[in-house]
Amino acid sequence: MKLRKAKNLSELYLTCGTNDYFYQDHLHFCTELKNNNIPFSFEQWNAQHDFIYFNEAIQKMITKYCL
Repeated sequence: MKLRKAKNLSELYLTCGTNDYFYQDHLHFCTELKNNNIPFSFEQWNAQHDFIYFNEAIQKMITKYCL
């Protein structure tokens, strides 16, 4: 799927646990972003779709963006 070129896109920050049931969908989404030159960063680690993962992802985002 090709998208129209957008100007001044901010980088998306994405994370996903490798044991998350959405993991394969997430990888596909990242491929589409890359194919359409949409800036993003993607972190993945051994985790599930649960609060433990969510809490760690929030901490990483806060650190990355100095929030």
